[in-house]
Amino acid sequence: MNATNLTMLKSGRRVVATIEPDSKWPGMWRVRRGGVISDLLNLSRAKDAAIAIALSDLNALDRGDAPAKGADRRHRQAA
Repeated sequence: MNATNLTMLKSGRRVVATIEPDSKWPGMWRVRRGGVISDLLNLSRAKDAAIAIALSDLNALDRGDAPAKGADRRHRQAA
């Protein structure tokens, strides 16, 4: 993966989280969910955080709960 690529976690066609390179600090990354962006992370921690966020949101949707604050709300509106 180079610094210009983004990694996306999807549920069907819905993007749950993306891992983006930090613009100021080379080799550091941030996780974006909806409009919320994480603190600075190394790539391994960013991947782990993105998976944890995605699982949390998807489990909340399965239970009928609202996803965490800042999560993409399009999926709930379509349901």
